[in-house]
Amino acid sequence: MSTRSKPEAVVRSALQLLELAEKDWAELEPRLGAGTLTVLRVDVDELRAKAPGAVAARQLKMAATATQESAATTLSALVQGIRTASRCAQLDPEVLRALGVGRRLYATVVKSVVEAAEHVEQAYREFPDALRGAGVLPADLERVTALRARLQSVDEAQEQGKVSSKEKTASRDLTKRRALATIGRVLAAAELAFLDNPERLAMYRAVLPK
Repeated sequence: MSTRSKPEAVVRSALQLLELAEKDWAELEPRLGAGTLTVLRVDVDELRAKAPGAVAARQLKMAATATQESAATTLSALVQGIRTASRCAQLDPEVLRALGVGRRLYATVVKSVVEAAEHVEQAYREFPDALRGAGVLPADLERVTALRARLQSVDEAQEQGKVSSKEKTASRDLTKRRALATIGRVLAAAELAFLDNPERLAMYRAVLPK
């Protein structure tokens, strides 16, 4: 029995198995013991509840990633624009260094974009007149600050989403493995209980999760 079976397949197989085993409980109970089917039903109910939660967490993660990429791209373009304008205006090398001109900016790396934005903010505090002379307005700086804060917020949300998604997936997988173990025990009992009833045994074998 493969542990790679999807949760939906495990639920489907478990429900079919429960229907069979409840009818044949008199034959199976001596080999399984009381409570086996109850445990399986509880795990099935948990698995059905947890599967959508894991999917939702993955969807939220994907949405957060898309938002993060959009914010990073927008902020990166603004920072590059300010750098380019400052070079075109032939500002002093000291100002250009403060802006981060010459430093590599990776538009898809949050840390790189945030640091580049912080250089621009610091440079504007130190050399406001020079940057104003290059056409950089206070409104441009305000936009840099707002976009940086937004990007950092989105990045934090994504990191939290990663943890949430991993936790939900781990919990779901644990329940799935537990259900598969119980399914295996019931099928093993059926193999021995229905040695002389091949048709009934075939029905049990048919519910193996794919």
